[in-house]
Amino acid sequence: MINGEEEKMGLVSYTKGVKTRKDHNCFGCRKVIPKGTVLNDSVCTDDGQIYHVRLCEVCEHLAEQFQQNGDEWYQGDLAEQPYWNEAKKEIEKINA
Repeated sequence: MINGEEEKMGLVSYTKGVKTRKDHNCFGCRKVIPKGTVLNDSVCTDDGQIYHVRLCEVCEHLAEQFQQNGDEWYQGDLAEQPYWNEAKKEIEKINA
């Protein structure tokens, strides 16, 4: 949420892979992404605002599915999906 308003994914200007230097909140589920995590950092613009979108591994997976379907989602929406926990278990199996 920015300035008290729900924030949606805007136009992505660029994305790059980074290793975080501090804790961040995931844009998709709002859970903490710990310092030292490797992730994609997207710089987005919407209504003249520039902001970063950082997703945890589970939300990155879910966001790809949403984009393939052309669905729009807002900050925190991905954690509210009934299959978020299932996706998390799948990701944990892959990483085990």
